[in-house]
Amino acid sequence: PSVYKCPHCGALKAVSAITSGNSIGATYWSDFKRDLPMLPRASFVQQCPSCGKFFLLIEDNFYKCADSFFCVSSQGRLSYHSLKNAFAQLSPLGQYEKTIRLMLLHSYNDLYGDKQIADIPTEDRKLFEENAIALIGLCDIDHSDDRLFIAELYREMGKFHKTISILRAFFKYENEAQNNLCNKMLEYAELKITNVFIYIGDEALSRKAIEVDDKNYLYDENDDAEQKIEGLYKI
Repeated sequence: PSVYKCPHCGALKAVSAITSGNSIGATYWSDFKRDLPMLPRASFVQQCPSCGKFFLLIEDNFYKCADSFFCVSSQGRLSYHSLKNAFAQLSPLGQYEKTIRLMLLHSYNDLYGDKQIADIPTEDRKLFEENAIALIGLCDIDHSDDRLFIAELYREMGKFHKTISILRAFFKYENEAQNNLCNKMLEYAELKITNVFIYIGDEALSRKAIEVDDKNYLYDENDDAEQKIEGLYKI
């Protein structure tokens, strides 16, 4: 695990590292989320286990690699509602704006991506639309992936005519995956469907929202390996 230092209070937190390096069983969603069960990653936004404030997994906050492989750690994944709080606290987002906004989009779709617009709380739908518009402004329509992402955001907002216009103007893409996404997105837009969908992977799968934040643990430099192992089995 890697240890990070909270920039607000100085507390230390151990964050789980990647345990595998392959993409077996990967699922690719229309909103550009990728579920990689064999390649788990820690959340880029973490909550401090001491003061409760949020911070980023960036070099400025890196403290060291943990002394023991057995130290108690977590990926620090956040629920949508915690991520909303983090978004508010971390704003303005600076150079990490697109990354954090994309996290917020994916977390929103984890929770609401299979629901009808009428069933989504007004406050959350409003935040989604504001976030989607901001993400469109951060994209380059001349870049093929960005162009598909912009079309997807318009579709999720219910602006189907814009999605169809973009996709028909650039109907041929660079590779098979992009063409598959384009064709399926166009089909959904013509049917006026806003739900996210899978374009690579098992289409029977559904989005899984993080209902409860991962547990937060303080990292104690004075713990020896035996104490850390004992703590690990107390989780």
